[in-house]
Amino acid sequence: MCVIKRFEKNEKRLDLYFIISSILTVLIHYSGLIVKFRNGDYFIEDNLFLPVYPCNVMMWVNLALCFLIIKKGKAFRIFATFSMYVGTVCGIIGLCFNTNFLAYPHFSDYSVLKGLLSHVTLIFSSLYIGLFGYIKIDTIKNLTALLIGACILILCSVVSNQILILMGRDTVNGMFLRPNTEYPFASFYTISLVGLVLYFAFTTIYEALRYKEDAWFRKIGKKEENERDFN
Repeated sequence: MCVIKRFEKNEKRLDLYFIISSILTVLIHYSGLIVKFRNGDYFIEDNLFLPVYPCNVMMWVNLALCFLIIKKGKAFRIFATFSMYVGTVCGIIGLCFNTNFLAYPHFSDYSVLKGLLSHVTLIFSSLYIGLFGYIKIDTIKNLTALLIGACILILCSVVSNQILILMGRDTVNGMFLRPNTEYPFASFYTISLVGLVLYFAFTTIYEALRYKEDAWFRKIGKKEENERDFN
């Protein structure tokens, strides 16, 4: 990514790198099916046909952005903002705390290897959005995209679990919407709250360093001073 940032200036090729990385994420994710079928295993896990986990949702969001990247309209900016924050975090968590790799830390199992690789490409494509200026980091305005994204995650979880119930399968608490016995303090709401605190911390520091006097908290201070002067 650093090499691209340094040497590539052509806008169409910059878009192409994002498209390639987003498509690669999907291809790597589903490549495990080929290995399973060749080994005579025809059982398809829930996350291979339904977006039961946040990283599954972000994978499809990035793929959808491939079709919106040409015009770069309002819909693109909203979903790109959502992807830049949530997709990057999901990719990092999925890479560093991959349960399959922690249980079997060997690359001889292709399902483990492809799980790590797909999270690497997810991080690349999501982080790429912010590093190459597809969106502007704005603490207050970006909240709208995050709120829409949170609704999408909840909707995907509810719909996916209803489909699993109809299929006679066990539901998946991938979004932590229900209490988790293994991690009692981990819920969608506590995770969202912690994420919101970290979001404000990161974006506030970024704005203070990048925009200086135009940072959101300084604008509030200036507005209050102007109101006092007016009164």
